[in-house]
Amino acid sequence: MLSEKESDSATRAGIKKEMAKPRMAKSARTAELNLDTERVGKFLVALTAGRIARYSLLAFLAAHYGRRMLTTVMSRLSFSSS
Repeated sequence: MLSEKESDSATRAGIKKEMAKPRMAKSARTAELNLDTERVGKFLVALTAGRIARYSLLAFLAAHYGRRMLTTVMSRLSFSSS
């Protein structure tokens, strides 16, 4: 195990090494190191699940209330044009 003095030296050396690199956005650094491949997969799964849930709910509501809503809207439109 490193002593406290050696640990501090190692930390400082790591910081100096990191500071010597040119500044770069975190997203660019992530892309450079290929750290985002897992996140892309998780994002696509979440996006797909969300779309399935949304469109399933929309289809259910349209099947259940669609004719009634259409009749109500059409009747209100005919009242306003009189």
